[in-house]
Amino acid sequence: QLRGQLRAADLVGLLGDCEIGLLLDDTSKAQAEVVAARVRSALTREKTGGGPSPVTIGIACRVPGDTAARPLVEAAREQAYRNVS
Repeated sequence: QLRGQLRAADLVGLLGDCEIGLLLDDTSKAQAEVVAARVRSALTREKTGGGPSPVTIGIACRVPGDTAARPLVEAAREQAYRNVS
């Protein structure tokens, strides 16, 4: 179900125990928020049958010209952790 929410070039990874990172190329923050909501919903249905979701998703947007991935991963991780509390 998760792969059905993403494009072929999109990447998914775990940032922590229940934190998911999505790498979505050529995607605005607003579009990324929509995708994140769909992914979270799909995972919630799959893992809890529709109950409260243990999954949080952090979003970070790359600025054109940036080539380093680590700052993006760290920003997404920090946002995912903030979304837990």
